[in-house]
Amino acid sequence: MQADKLYQERSIKEVENGVFRVRVFKYRDLLTGHPIQSERIVRGGTHRAREVRSELDSEIHRAVGEPDMTARALLDLWLQNCERRLDKPGRSGLEQNTYNSYDLQVR
Repeated sequence: MQADKLYQERSIKEVENGVFRVRVFKYRDLLTGHPIQSERIVRGGTHRAREVRSELDSEIHRAVGEPDMTARALLDLWLQNCERRLDKPGRSGLEQNTYNSYDLQVR
């Protein structure tokens, strides 16, 4: 007796019957080269999983910005991301002096 094959499509994988992992690529980490992804676990059918994938795509689009955004808006967005890295340990962290230097150069 063979078990039913679990469902899989772009960004959606059924991990067990009726439970789907929705994973959407955001960007690639410049320090490590690893992909950064948003992920959600969804119970229900494929229709609900596709809705969640669409929601994640929209969130990423809003976070990354519009394709026609100005250089100033892009630099402001980059500084906001740098600010979130302040005082984090390891390679993903950023020291206050480095952030201050970035801020000064952008302004």
